[in-house]
Amino acid sequence: MYAIFTRNDRIVPRDVVPTDQEGAELLSTMVAYAGTFSLGRNIIVHHIDTSWNQAWTGTDQVRYFVLDGDKLTVTTAPYRSYLDGSMGRSILVWNRIK
Repeated sequence: MYAIFTRNDRIVPRDVVPTDQEGAELLSTMVAYAGTFSLGRNIIVHHIDTSWNQAWTGTDQVRYFVLDGDKLTVTTAPYRSYLDGSMGRSILVWNRIK
């Protein structure tokens, strides 16, 4: 599996190759990782093989899910924000389009 999340207010670099400052800002407005996964009853564990943050590589990321009809809700375990250090969760909701 792989996941790439970006903020919708990301900057656009002035050139194809971002400056160091632009690159740092771009990296701070995204999360990306890939690997295998294990599925259990309403839980999925992502086994991270590669990631935007090397500290995540080799770790397991726990997610909880609820499938209700055509809606899939995935919630992270509590985590400390890499932006401001506060504790929280991320919630992703997908609706099946028919």
